[in-house]
Amino acid sequence: MTEMPIFKAKNQLASIIHEAEAGDSIRLTRHGKPAAMLLGMAEYERILGTGPNLVAALSHWRREWPEGGEPKHGSASPEDEVFEGLRPALSGRPVEL
Repeated sequence: MTEMPIFKAKNQLASIIHEAEAGDSIRLTRHGKPAAMLLGMAEYERILGTGPNLVAALSHWRREWPEGGEPKHGSASPEDEVFEGLRPALSGRPVEL
């Protein structure tokens, strides 16, 4: 997560939007105190729960890959497009060991 004062973000809006789209969240501060967050749409939809979800992906996968193993529509593998975008490409939270 990147932290940036609002006055600085105003001058670099295009570049921080690109950062947010790439998966980095930006905490905007006013006088050193958190004021707002800038998130990419994928992260926003994940938080709201409006994006693709595991239950829908599994249902689709089960329709396409019935028991016996052969796909109905010639898909190359069960993981191809069904589970794409379900998990954010973020590296996760930092952990000290």
